[in-house]
This record gives sequence, C-alpha cells and structure tokens, in this order.
Amino acid sequence: MSIVVDAGEQFQELRGVELLGRVEPVGDIPRGTDPNDELTEPELLFARKYLGGDTFFADGRHAWLRVVPEKIVSWDFRKNPLLQPKGA
Repeated sequence: MSIVVDAGEQFQELRGVELLGRVEPVGDIPRGTDPNDELTEPELLFARKYLGGDTFFADGRHAWLRVVPEKIVSWDFRKNPLLQPKGA
C-alpha cells in the first residue's frame, strides 16, 4: 500500500512524502454504530471537517483503515540550490 501527499506548482517548489506499508482495519467493516474508543478522535475530526459539527454518522458502507509505515520517502525541491532562481 502506498500513499503520496505532495504540494507545489512549479517544479522547483515540489515537495512531498510517500508512505509505503501495510493496511490494518480499525473497528468493524463496514463501520457500524457500536462505540469504538480508537475511532473517537478521528471520527470527531472527520465530523468537524466534513459534516459541520461534532457528530459522526456511520453510513454502514465504509470502514476505517490504519496505514502502518514500513518505508517513508520524502522530497523537497525547494532545498536544492541548483533549482532556485539566481540571486535567491
């Protein structure tokens, strides 16, 4: 399993990270309505960001997964002086 998160628009601005590892389910699959202490915080944060409140509603069609990194690769082209404008 691999996850990539990156940012930047111009080539010399690009930076990011790739997480390579295995995936573990957290809680029931699909997510039911039974309380799960491991999911209290992520579900609260999800509800605040995407649902506009503090209440998460499981729809019975999704599940939570945890990525356990086995390798992490990162890059930041902003640190390469050869890619920066002259005089910067």
